[in-house]
Amino acid sequence: MFLDLARANLVLAAVLAMAGSIAGQTATADLHGLVLDRAANALANADVEVFDGQRRLATATTGADGRFDIPALPLRRVQVIARAKEHALRAQEVDLIDFDTRHVRLQLFDGRSVHGRVLQDERPVIGATVFACSTTWSGQPDAGIAAPHTTTDNEGRYRLDHVPFGPLTVRAWHPGTAIACHQDDGVDDEIGDVTLTATTTAVTFSLVDATPAQIETTTFFVRTDHALPPILAFGRPDAAGNWVATAPPGDWRTDCELQDHGVVPASNLRMSREFARFRPLAQSLLRGRLTSSQGVPLADRDLLVQPEHRREPRFLARTGADGSFAVPLPDPDYALRLLDRELAVADPADDAPKGAPQLRPKTRPLARSVWHMAHADGTAAEIVAEPAHKIVGSVAATDMDLTGVTVHLWNGRREVGSATCAADGTFLIHGIRLAEDVEHTLYFDNNGPSWMTTMTPSTPERVEVRGTASTAVVQGFVRDASGVAVPGALVELVDDGSHRHMLSGRDGSFRFTGATARTIVKANDQSRSGLAWCGGEGEPDIVELILR
Repeated sequence: MFLDLARANLVLAAVLAMAGSIAGQTATADLHGLVLDRAANALANADVEVFDGQRRLATATTGADGRFDIPALPLRRVQVIARAKEHALRAQEVDLIDFDTRHVRLQLFDGRSVHGRVLQDERPVIGATVFACSTTWSGQPDAGIAAPHTTTDNEGRYRLDHVPFGPLTVRAWHPGTAIACHQDDGVDDEIGDVTLTATTTAVTFSLVDATPAQIETTTFFVRTDHALPPILAFGRPDAAGNWVATAPPGDWRTDCELQDHGVVPASNLRMSREFARFRPLAQSLLRGRLTSSQGVPLADRDLLVQPEHRREPRFLARTGADGSFAVPLPDPDYALRLLDRELAVADPADDAPKGAPQLRPKTRPLARSVWHMAHADGTAAEIVAEPAHKIVGSVAATDMDLTGVTVHLWNGRREVGSATCAADGTFLIHGIRLAEDVEHTLYFDNNGPSWMTTMTPSTPERVEVRGTASTAVVQGFVRDASGVAVPGALVELVDDGSHRHMLSGRDGSFRFTGATARTIVKANDQSRSGLAWCGGEGEPDIVELILR
């Protein structure tokens, strides 16, 4: 039996308040951002929200320059959602764990409102959840579009704002009874009637190998499989650890949360299956001691600990007066990182005593993310920290704000650090270790201008880098064979091996900034496609992409 979803915030407050949190943390991070329209112009009066799971942490409104500032956010992974009139929702995941200040850049595409009714047996369905997602845009690596959702009124009617142009999938769902999917061509605002069918499946959620105390603190969830998904249903297990949900078959996401986050899925999590099994994680003890290269204990230092094969749960361990730390982990294989501006964990010595815990360097594509791997078996691990290096940089871009553009540092084998730019193009990469006389590459990611430079530091304690970014523009229109503009088409820019995506505007227009040399522009709306070369000498300033 489904619970009343209107009471979700009250029932789940205690559980969701812990989602994504880092045990023991007290520090905060400031978030500064810039919201742009499709043509990279500042968007004033855009609404910005920061979410931790389903819980809203903060809100802000952009000024005339498109900027917003949100101070004192908790150090965790959050979703930043931006919306503005006549624009589609845009979402971006931001990891604040080791940033004192983080800059983000959100570019919104043209949006529209759609409306219709939800019926079952020719009668209106009251309180149905309706949500929509772009059929062409979903699945792109840089998509970041949240699914607008709402509920039907007493006449079964709904209105969805901030919906992207182009083909849509509109879904309606009613607790415990039915589901409907409707494909929309992306042209008209009137979706029409979405008829529910009474196709349901009894799905059994089970928490196996669990203690009674773990069962008592467990909650099961059914969510949509989109950015910032609404909770469609939730429930608590019985004494045997089971909860039976009557749900429609489809592409839903299911979750199981314990109060201590110690849960992993034991089976496929799609609701098309008739069961969803979960198992509590065993606890392993990670003990260690952090010292300097001179053997001096390092007290009051924060270490981020994360399972090797999953993003959550994450823990923050703080060293004591003698540099020691101990933290119970729900996974024997973990990744460890020192969170410090001035110190970085050194690579393990090749002549480590036989049988001693081995720390294997491993880098993850996270901010200044030099990770070290080990096995938590209760044996104390000696971890040595050395003075960290830093890169102070400044990149100029003509007539362009660089807020939120990410700079990556690559040592030829892996990424060893990253940072986000301030408005003036300045950035700081700290808390890293640079190998001397090894060529390193600094480059922007593909969300704006293009820039790349190499350096071979010989004294890398502090490296200053300056550069100029390319802000060349590739723009044009997407039209069909008869010359009619095609809104909501997926446009892709292939530039020097990188790929960038956007949706064409309501007039079929598109605009990319930061292209280099000769590039390819492609567009499709699922049934048709077009391609053009641009950027070369003699090429037109305005690119026409004709879908055939």
